[in-house]
Amino acid sequence: MDIAQLLDILRCPDSGEPLSIADGCLRSSCSSYQMIDQHIACLYPNAAITRLQWGSKIKHFLTTEREHLKQMQQLAQNCELANTRQRITMQHEARHKNLALMQKMLASWIPKNALPIAPSSQQIESYFELLFRDWCWGDELQPYINYCVSSVARHATQRILVLGSGAGGLSYHLANALVKADVVSVEHNPFLALASSHIMQGKSLKVHEYSLYPTNLENCAKKWEIKQPALKHENHIQLLATYPQLPFARASFDTIVAPWFFDILDLRFADAVKASAHFLKEDGRLLFMGPANVHKSHYEEQYCSDEIRELLLQSFTEIEFDQHTLGYLHNPRASQGRLENVLFANLSGPGKFGLPAYKSSADELQYTPELNQFKLKTATIHQIMAHIEKSITVDELAKVLVTQFGFDERESGHYAAAFIAEIRSGVTPG
Repeated sequence: MDIAQLLDILRCPDSGEPLSIADGCLRSSCSSYQMIDQHIACLYPNAAITRLQWGSKIKHFLTTEREHLKQMQQLAQNCELANTRQRITMQHEARHKNLALMQKMLASWIPKNALPIAPSSQQIESYFELLFRDWCWGDELQPYINYCVSSVARHATQRILVLGSGAGGLSYHLANALVKADVVSVEHNPFLALASSHIMQGKSLKVHEYSLYPTNLENCAKKWEIKQPALKHENHIQLLATYPQLPFARASFDTIVAPWFFDILDLRFADAVKASAHFLKEDGRLLFMGPANVHKSHYEEQYCSDEIRELLLQSFTEIEFDQHTLGYLHNPRASQGRLENVLFANLSGPGKFGLPAYKSSADELQYTPELNQFKLKTATIHQIMAHIEKSITVDELAKVLVTQFGFDERESGHYAAAFIAEIRSGVTPG
């Protein structure tokens, strides 16, 4: 599908204005959005800043991974056990090849002024395993494919939006199975978006899978050449975008597919669900797949399946609701498989919600018991550090704790050693 075929629903994620195409870019009166690799529209809100953030994350990953590879190389050279040397060497080779691939694919994303920092939990290497799950591990994805295809095929569907499309396996099968539908995949991670676009064009992608905890040396690392037939029909397009500030007009889609998506956002779960209704037609449907319990850090959002069901029904009318235990990122070469209790929900009748004001968890610092402990710990560290002006031994610091802070002499050595270990863990390179 060509981006021009979506112009009727595309909107500037910053201003909400309709977009036009000029000089190979999508434009509004205030912003310009590039096409990446000629096939992917980059429609992040505040695009320049978001690109800079990704550039920082990518540079952080490349820098850190190179250091890991150096350490692994040194360890392999000094290993006494032949099998340990072989394991580390195999892992090193796999990671080295992956690093070269990512560096090549993402070269244009690293601006000269990007700092090697990682300011959020979602990193460029996050969900790298989705490539193997979607394209290499056999039938792990099949239950989700079957559910989506059968659910969508029962209704006249023209436009389908896949949120958090990841490595693209689900979108690929939907587009091939539903000839008359247009499938729009939205992903935030540029590496996954580029990789999935590459595969769907029928091009070969060589990646290396490695396990940190293999069952044996044979399962330590494996080279994959991912190559699938190109999509049968020109009915799919990949976009880079951010949820919920999606670049679409209200009521643009007949169906939205949200696989393992709402629970991983830096956004309240309820707000994330409600935001999807904004982009659905009045008779539209939401296909929800995800864990039967939400893993958020705050008590009020650690929902169980009954709470999730209740919350979904605040925004939609239930059509189907089912629950199964299935494998998820179940690496056949790792020592431990992961089974997950999965909810499947086919919901219709979306309410007429406006887009919630975007507020990530990073926008608010909640005063939790953990924050209070961190506050006390930080204050203590600052007080003690004020008395350290040069290199100091455990015995010397113990005397400081006794004379300046009134510690018991019998306990001061223990606390001095613990304090030095804490500080060293934060300032020692590597």
